[in-house]
Amino acid sequence: MKQRQAPCVPPKDGRGFSIIEVVIALGICSFVIVAILGMFSGGVRTEADASGELNAANLAELIVSEYRANPTSQTNSMNMKPLTQTLTAWTTQNIGWDGAPSSSPNAPYCLRYRVGWTNSANTNVALVSLTLSWPAAAGPLNKSVSHYDLVTEIPLQ
Repeated sequence: MKQRQAPCVPPKDGRGFSIIEVVIALGICSFVIVAILGMFSGGVRTEADASGELNAANLAELIVSEYRANPTSQTNSMNMKPLTQTLTAWTTQNIGWDGAPSSSPNAPYCLRYRVGWTNSANTNVALVSLTLSWPAAAGPLNKSVSHYDLVTEIPLQ
Protein backbone atom coordinates (compact mmCIF):
# COMPACT_ATOMS: atom_id res chain seq x y z
CA MET A 1 0.00 0.00 0.00
CA LYS A 2 1.20 3.48 -0.92
CA GLN A 3 1.74 5.83 1.96
CA ARG A 4 0.03 9.23 1.84
CA GLN A 5 2.06 12.35 2.15
CA ALA A 6 1.02 15.04 4.64
CA PRO A 7 -0.55 18.12 2.92
CA CYS A 8 1.97 20.57 4.41
CA VAL A 9 5.05 18.79 3.21
CA PRO A 10 6.38 19.90 -0.21
CA PRO A 11 6.66 17.22 -2.85
CA LYS A 12 10.01 15.50 -3.02
CA ASP A 13 10.57 16.31 -6.66
CA GLY A 14 11.18 20.05 -5.87
CA ARG A 15 8.14 21.51 -7.60
CA GLY A 16 6.38 24.58 -6.04
CA PHE A 17 7.38 27.99 -4.70
CA SER A 18 9.27 28.84 -1.57
CA ILE A 19 7.87 31.41 0.86
CA ILE A 20 10.54 33.93 -0.20
CA GLU A 21 9.50 33.66 -3.84
CA VAL A 22 5.86 34.22 -2.89
CA VAL A 23 6.68 37.29 -0.74
CA ILE A 24 8.79 38.83 -3.53
CA ALA A 25 6.02 38.24 -6.10
CA LEU A 26 3.42 39.83 -3.80
CA GLY A 27 5.72 42.83 -3.24
CA ILE A 28 6.19 43.37 -6.96
CA CYS A 29 2.43 43.05 -7.62
CA SER A 30 1.56 45.52 -4.84
CA PHE A 31 4.12 48.02 -6.16
CA VAL A 32 2.59 47.83 -9.66
CA ILE A 33 -0.96 48.20 -8.30
CA VAL A 34 -0.03 51.29 -6.27
CA ALA A 35 1.62 52.87 -9.34
CA ILE A 36 -1.46 52.22 -11.49
CA LEU A 37 -3.82 53.66 -8.87
CA GLY A 38 -1.61 56.76 -8.65
CA MET A 39 -1.98 57.29 -12.39
CA PHE A 40 -5.77 57.00 -12.15
CA SER A 41 -6.03 59.66 -9.46
CA GLY A 42 -3.85 62.01 -11.50
CA GLY A 43 -6.03 61.43 -14.55
CA VAL A 44 -9.21 62.14 -12.59
CA ARG A 45 -7.73 65.40 -11.27
CA THR A 46 -6.65 66.45 -14.77
CA GLU A 47 -10.11 65.68 -16.14
CA ALA A 48 -11.77 67.75 -13.41
CA ASP A 49 -9.47 70.72 -14.15
CA ALA A 50 -10.14 70.47 -17.88
CA SER A 51 -13.89 70.23 -17.31
CA GLY A 52 -13.86 73.34 -15.10
CA GLU A 53 -11.87 75.29 -17.66
CA LEU A 54 -14.15 74.21 -20.49
CA ASN A 55 -17.23 75.30 -18.54
CA ALA A 56 -15.56 78.64 -17.72
CA ALA A 57 -14.71 79.20 -21.39
CA ASN A 58 -18.31 78.49 -22.37
CA LEU A 59 -19.60 80.92 -19.73
CA ALA A 60 -17.15 83.58 -20.89
CA GLU A 61 -18.37 83.14 -24.47
CA LEU A 62 -21.97 83.39 -23.26
CA ILE A 63 -21.19 86.70 -21.54
CA VAL A 64 -19.35 88.11 -24.55
CA SER A 65 -22.09 87.00 -26.95
CA GLU A 66 -24.65 88.75 -24.73
CA TYR A 67 -22.63 91.96 -25.07
CA ARG A 68 -22.18 91.48 -28.82
CA ALA A 69 -25.93 91.03 -29.29
CA ASN A 70 -26.94 94.09 -27.20
CA PRO A 71 -23.88 96.17 -26.37
CA THR A 72 -25.71 99.29 -25.22
CA SER A 73 -28.69 97.66 -23.52
CA GLN A 74 -29.34 98.86 -19.97
CA THR A 75 -30.78 95.47 -19.09
CA ASN A 76 -29.41 92.09 -19.97
CA SER A 77 -29.96 88.58 -18.71
CA MET A 78 -26.71 88.67 -16.72
CA ASN A 79 -27.53 91.94 -14.88
CA MET A 80 -24.19 93.31 -16.04
CA LYS A 81 -23.29 96.90 -16.77
CA PRO A 82 -23.89 98.18 -20.33
CA LEU A 83 -21.05 99.23 -22.63
CA THR A 84 -22.24 102.85 -22.85
CA GLN A 85 -19.85 104.36 -20.34
CA THR A 86 -16.19 104.87 -19.67
CA LEU A 87 -14.28 101.90 -18.33
CA THR A 88 -15.82 100.80 -15.03
CA ALA A 89 -14.16 99.63 -11.85
CA TRP A 90 -13.91 95.89 -11.33
CA THR A 91 -17.26 94.31 -10.39
CA THR A 92 -17.54 90.89 -8.75
CA GLN A 93 -20.50 88.53 -8.67
CA ASN A 94 -21.10 84.81 -8.27
CA ILE A 95 -22.68 82.98 -11.19
CA GLY A 96 -24.25 79.55 -11.57
CA TRP A 97 -23.67 76.80 -14.11
CA ASP A 98 -26.16 78.44 -16.47
CA GLY A 99 -24.44 81.83 -16.34
CA ALA A 100 -27.16 83.48 -14.29
CA PRO A 101 -26.14 85.60 -11.29
CA SER A 102 -26.29 83.70 -8.02
CA SER A 103 -26.35 84.91 -4.43
CA SER A 104 -25.49 81.43 -3.17
CA PRO A 105 -22.10 81.05 -1.47
CA ASN A 106 -21.93 77.62 -3.14
CA ALA A 107 -22.08 79.03 -6.67
CA PRO A 108 -19.62 77.27 -8.95
CA TYR A 109 -17.99 80.38 -10.45
CA CYS A 110 -16.99 83.86 -9.39
CA LEU A 111 -17.03 86.47 -12.17
CA ARG A 112 -14.88 89.59 -11.92
CA TYR A 113 -15.32 91.99 -14.82
CA ARG A 114 -15.00 95.54 -16.10
CA VAL A 115 -16.54 96.99 -19.24
CA GLY A 116 -16.74 100.26 -21.13
CA TRP A 117 -14.89 102.50 -23.47
CA THR A 118 -11.15 102.51 -23.35
CA ASN A 119 -9.24 105.74 -22.86
CA SER A 120 -8.69 106.06 -26.60
CA ALA A 121 -10.53 108.61 -28.71
CA ASN A 122 -12.42 105.82 -30.48
CA THR A 123 -15.72 105.46 -28.60
CA ASN A 124 -17.08 103.04 -31.20
CA VAL A 125 -15.22 100.18 -29.53
CA ALA A 126 -15.74 98.95 -25.99
CA LEU A 127 -13.51 96.74 -23.89
CA VAL A 128 -14.79 93.69 -22.01
CA SER A 129 -12.33 92.20 -19.54
CA LEU A 130 -13.44 89.30 -17.37
CA THR A 131 -12.01 86.65 -15.08
CA LEU A 132 -13.90 83.53 -14.09
CA SER A 133 -12.51 81.69 -11.08
CA TRP A 134 -13.64 78.49 -9.42
CA PRO A 135 -14.60 77.51 -6.83
CA ALA A 136 -16.43 80.78 -6.19
CA ALA A 137 -16.14 80.48 -2.41
CA ALA A 138 -12.37 80.97 -2.65
CA GLY A 139 -12.76 84.46 -4.13
CA PRO A 140 -11.61 85.94 -7.44
CA LEU A 141 -8.20 87.15 -6.29
CA ASN A 142 -7.07 83.91 -4.65
CA LYS A 143 -4.09 82.67 -6.68
CA SER A 144 -4.54 79.05 -5.58
CA VAL A 145 -7.82 78.60 -7.46
CA SER A 146 -8.34 78.02 -11.16
CA HIS A 147 -8.88 81.08 -13.39
CA TYR A 148 -10.04 81.75 -16.92
CA ASP A 149 -9.29 85.24 -18.28
CA LEU A 150 -10.77 86.86 -21.37
CA VAL A 151 -10.22 90.34 -22.80
CA THR A 152 -11.95 91.40 -26.00
CA GLU A 153 -13.12 94.50 -27.82
CA ILE A 154 -16.68 94.83 -29.06
CA PRO A 155 -17.81 97.25 -31.76
CA LEU A 156 -20.71 99.46 -30.67
CA GLN A 157 -22.20 99.91 -34.14
